[in-house]
Amino acid sequence: MSGSWKQKERLVGTWFGTMRNPLSGRNNRSDDGSLRLGDILFKEAVVEVKRRATFSFQHADETQKLAKEYKKPWICLEFKTGKADMVRMSMDYKTAEVVCAALARYWKTYETTGRHADEERGG
Repeated sequence: MSGSWKQKERLVGTWFGTMRNPLSGRNNRSDDGSLRLGDILFKEAVVEVKRRATFSFQHADETQKLAKEYKKPWICLEFKTGKADMVRMSMDYKTAEVVCAALARYWKTYETTGRHADEERGG
């Protein structure tokens, strides 16, 4: 599962039935001026996607602090680059049910069609 960090954000967006957040920083606002949180446009939780050579709980801690400030559930996905394709998810307990349901839908699409949801959308 190689690819750029943007590709990882797009992939995770398909897992949640949405897309990657195209902006970041102070430009990261909706049309109504409200702040958009996270790397994908998922309103139910703050979702951060990282692509690194090693895993670090620092990213999960930062995501948790941001989510707590805005009183939202949080998910931090870290893709490990290198020989082995791995992903680690850190999240609060309330979010676990949402994540499991989203991943189940993603893999059901794969089992049914032989293609991942992002491939179904031309991604």
